Order: sequence, then C-alpha cells, then structure tokens
Amino acid sequence: LGLLAARHTPADSVPAPDERRLQAAEDAITAGEVDLARDIAREVLTRATVPAERVRAWMVVIEAAGQALGEVDAVFPQVLADAGDDPRLLALVHYQLAWREVVVNGDFAKSRQEAAHAAELAARGGDRRTELMALAFQSSTETLMGHPDAPATIRRALQEPQDPDVASHHNGAAMARFRWLLMSDQLPEARTAITALLREARRRGMVESEVHFSRLLADTELRFGHCGRALDLAGESLRLARDSGIGESASAMLASVAEASGGDVDRALALARESADHAEVDGDQLYLSLALAALGYAQLVAGDAQAAVHSLRRVRELEQGMGITDPARGRWQGDLAEALVRIGEPGEAQELINVTRVHALRLNRASVLAVL
Repeated sequence: LGLLAARHTPADSVPAPDERRLQAAEDAITAGEVDLARDIAREVLTRATVPAERVRAWMVVIEAAGQALGEVDAVFPQVLADAGDDPRLLALVHYQLAWREVVVNGDFAKSRQEAAHAAELAARGGDRRTELMALAFQSSTETLMGHPDAPATIRRALQEPQDPDVASHHNGAAMARFRWLLMSDQLPEARTAITALLREARRRGMVESEVHFSRLLADTELRFGHCGRALDLAGESLRLARDSGIGESASAMLASVAEASGGDVDRALALARESADHAEVDGDQLYLSLALAALGYAQLVAGDAQAAVHSLRRVRELEQGMGITDPARGRWQGDLAEALVRIGEPGEAQELINVTRVHALRLNRASVLAVL
C-alpha cells in the first residue's frame, strides 16, 4: 500500500513520493520482507540528495542485512559522510556501529561505548526513539558483560516518555528488562514480560520480533522445566524464522537445546550444527558462541564428552575474547566441567568452577551456582 501511495503521489507533495517509499521499506523490514525493503531503499538512494533521506535509506540497507553486518561494511563510510555533523543522523549511524562492534568484531566494550554515544547524540538531537533504542542496547551489552551499571541503564531506558514502536521491539527496553529478569532467575516475572511482548508483536505484525519472542518464551519454559511446551514454541519460532529468513541461527540454537532437553538428541545435534553454520556464514560471533554452547550440550547428552569439551572450550575462548563475564548468558560452564571430568581432566574442571563461581557470586546468579 505504501508503494502504491508513492506511485500516486505528485513529485511536489508533502510527504514526497520517496518519503512514502522509505516508509514502505521500513514497514517491509517490520513485516520480515527484507529483500523488498533493501530493493526499495537502494532505488531511493539512486536519486536522493537530502542527507536525512539518504541516511534513512542506508539504515534500511543495514537492517536488511540482519546478523550478516559484515556484508555491509562498505556502507558505513558512505552513511557517515551523508550524516555530516547532524546529531540526529549521527545517532542512527552510531547505533548501527554499536551492533557491528558486537556482531562482527565481538567487542562488547567498544559496542557499549558506541551505544552510549548514540544515546547521547540522539538526546542532543531530540530523537527520543533512537535514544531509547541505544539505551536499551547499552543495557543489554552491560548485562552480558556483567557490568554494574546495567540495572541503572535499564531504568533510564524505561523512563518516560516512551515510544510504542520501541516498547514492543525485540531490541527495545522491555526486551532488555526481560533478559535481565531471565538471567537473574526471576522466572515468573520473565514469563509475564515475554508473553506480553509476544502478544503485542503478533498484534502489530512484527515478524522479526515474533521470531525472537517465541524463541525466548521457549527458553523461559525450558528454565521452568516445561520441555513439551518449550519444544512447541521453539519449533514455532524455527518455522517462522525459516519462512522469513530472519533469526535462523538463534531459532535453530534454541530448538537444539529444547530437543536435547526433552526431545530427540540426534535432531538436537543437527540443529546446533545448522545454527553454528548460519552464524559462521554471517560472521556473527555473538550467536556462534551460543550455537556452539548448544552443540556442546547436545554432545554431552549424546554421551560424546570429548566432542562436548572441544565445542565448549571454543565457547569459552569466544566469550573471553568478547568480554562476556556473566555465566548466566549461555550457562555452558557446568556442561564443560562435567565433560572435562568424564574425559579425565578434573583439574581443569575445578579451575573452571572456581573462576565461574566468582562471577556468579558477584552477580547473584543462584541457578548457575546450583549447577556448579
């Protein structure tokens, strides 16, 4: 409908035809039509001269890349040039650079700095939506890093005024709060939060958000021990991810964990490898570590302790490189310790437990401590 409106809009109208096309491209992103969104944005870029229009179009191109942000590296110098010294436009660019740092480079500290800078620029430019998204992302990186500022940043991201699009977005403040609740073992509150987000995403037709929220509700049900319900939700998320081409690595990863916990271990192994392959192709270190953690868990359940050790040592190496210190992120440490004992490496297992306990005690991760 947006494209149809653009075709029937006179060139001198306000909003102009290309503004309507960009709105259509953004709607296509929300609806999971990433190829269409990218094509519309690229077409607008062939003739747009106004910096705000060009930056808006570049944002669509970047978002359409999904987790494969390494594929659009060449875009960033161009969009920075188009943004000039406008704080509103620069905020949009630095928000995407924050994502690039964590996904492509695996650098949480630099990502946190970029997100904080984006929030500051957005506040200066009066762009509340981008400020909220940047604060939400900053709080998420801080949570995974085990940074002490995480709760305060989440509170800032939840302050009024809010934006309804951000409130129900899979990278918004409510999502950051859910992640904090889940990692803090506040399972009833986490379930309530993610159920409300999933309901709103379905109501608004937000396909990417629905993929992620279905997966995260499945993860929450797994924490409760409801494996049957988790299998159903994980399967639903995976089907939607495959249909839309969005979030396939993440959905396959969680489906693998659900299968290993209460389903078919061979299917769990296949799904974990599929997830790792997707992440490798995308150059996505963030989900590669989670996929390998799922693979190690499935290998342990299957009785292959040596393979589990190989996979989970890689996870440890990746997380150390990214600066992730919160053991509640992937909860793989207990699996690696058990696998190490099985292959006759109790010393390494004890050292791992000792190091993990320090972080778990500091962050009050009771369920991690229980496993250790």
